[in-house]
Amino acid sequence: MQWWYFDAVLDNGHRLVTFFLPKVYGAIDDHEFGLPILDIVLRKPGGETIRERRFFSPTELKTVPNNFGAYFGSDCSASFTKGSGRKDLGCYHLIATAGRITYDIKLEPELPPWAPVSSSGKAPRLMMMLTRGSIFTKDYMYYVPFVPRGRLTGQITVDGEPLNARGIAYHEQGIISFPLHEVVPAWYWLHIEKPPWTILSGTTVPSLESLTPKKGTHGGFACIYKGNQCLLAVNDYTGFLVNWMRLLKRNPEAQGELSMAWEADVRLLRLGLKAKIKLVSREILEFMPIRNRPEGSRIQPYWGQTVGDAEVEIIHGIKRDRVNAEGLLETMVTGK
Repeated sequence: MQWWYFDAVLDNGHRLVTFFLPKVYGAIDDHEFGLPILDIVLRKPGGETIRERRFFSPTELKTVPNNFGAYFGSDCSASFTKGSGRKDLGCYHLIATAGRITYDIKLEPELPPWAPVSSSGKAPRLMMMLTRGSIFTKDYMYYVPFVPRGRLTGQITVDGEPLNARGIAYHEQGIISFPLHEVVPAWYWLHIEKPPWTILSGTTVPSLESLTPKKGTHGGFACIYKGNQCLLAVNDYTGFLVNWMRLLKRNPEAQGELSMAWEADVRLLRLGLKAKIKLVSREILEFMPIRNRPEGSRIQPYWGQTVGDAEVEIIHGIKRDRVNAEGLLETMVTGK
């Protein structure tokens, strides 16, 4: 499983979430198993949300590892041009068409890539041996927020009408060589962007019993930037530094076995820094059931994101900042 994911807040009040997947361990929208997919969600300032999804045949997919790129058919692609140095971090170029939406946009990083699991982005060998339960495993995992924050420019076209796409965006890439449900039942992730603040955090749950309505989960990763200053960048297995204290869930799709995260209380720490985040969702941004229930599982896999209101308090030394912003809250349930 591999993904190219982008989340952008535009200067004109729109929000764009889009991603490319070369293959999913399951079927979506009753299409056949494992097709490449493009997903686009555009939320307008007035609240209207346009969702478009496009599937491709496996023969239409071409990946280009040396530029972190992928080409889906003749008119959809995600590619990267390498920069020349510390100040020039390169440029991502996205081209896509699906249903009512077409875009041609570029993303220039303002912050360098951050790899939570290791400096290279690849999970250490020992970690994979423990995860897969074998000293001989050849499985691998990469995960890197390549653009914790960057400037987005270009054009989005909706129903033939052009829309100036300027704003702030986030981009991450990941690749996993094994089905997620073999390792983790679920994960949660949040992103809050309000200049000068960029806040990211994610956590996994250890068992299905942790998917209870109000119970939190301990440990995960977190990153906090104020402008270009990194205040926190941590991958914490203990739960002392990264603590998702409370998760309240709802069932917006009216399917009893599905329950998306709706509210989250998160605490992030390091010496001299304490951040408390409370995010309450307003609506579903995207919801994607995956038609592949692992054998013996009582939960159907799904991925979804909500958009909501976030209250953040950050104590840094003797200074206290309070931030109110829109945030994203993500749920992925694998069906383990």
